[in-house]
Amino acid sequence: MAWAVDFKSEIGQFFPDGDFPELRERLHAYFTQEMPPEDKAVFGHEVDYVGWVFGKFVKEIGVLHPGDRTVLTALLDHEWPRAFQTERKIRSLGSLFKTTNKVLAVDEAMKDVIEEVEPGIHRFRPITFLQPNSDPFPGSYFSMVIGQFRDSFIPDPDTEGDLWRRLSYLDENKVRIFTGTYLFSALTAERYVRLSLSGAATEGAHLWRERNLRGPDFFISDAMYAAIKKAKLKIPQHFKVREG
Repeated sequence: MAWAVDFKSEIGQFFPDGDFPELRERLHAYFTQEMPPEDKAVFGHEVDYVGWVFGKFVKEIGVLHPGDRTVLTALLDHEWPRAFQTERKIRSLGSLFKTTNKVLAVDEAMKDVIEEVEPGIHRFRPITFLQPNSDPFPGSYFSMVIGQFRDSFIPDPDTEGDLWRRLSYLDENKVRIFTGTYLFSALTAERYVRLSLSGAATEGAHLWRERNLRGPDFFISDAMYAAIKKAKLKIPQHFKVREG
């Protein structure tokens, strides 16, 4: 059995309100002062470069994604955020939560669990969370990049249109082209349990993103779930899904 983790779009312990001004300033300085001319020519505009960098926290590395100007590469030292400035006072943070631009963060206990269950796969860097008055929120936190993608979604024809749909677009000849990606829509455990993944495709994985499925943020294995529960860590809403 696997579990889908699906963040709610509401401000709170699993989604603090704020941004990365320090990182944005650093990316601006790199783009305007240090980036080689040939690389700058690829991106064209700073906004495209910044969006490309934030994509590294969510998308698969080594792939040319739609809308990107170049293949996505691993995060460089200057591209990791060092601080997150909140707009509203933090009263509590989960052990695993999402921030602006879908950047994930974990506390030290969650990082330890992930590295014990699945060592050497995922990337972490220390990050400080700042209150609106710039005082640091207590605790050790890390931004996280999930380091593996799987293609395990089983598109059950009986649930097409109800639980999921195929993403497509019209080409220049008005012909509808299927992108190979699916969108899953579910708000309840009853609907999530009807989502089917291939057990063979997820074998050996404990924390992963789906390559061709949009909707759930990511998935965890039973072993990862058990380790999180044993450590009594706070995580966002999560739902059982089927493995076939």
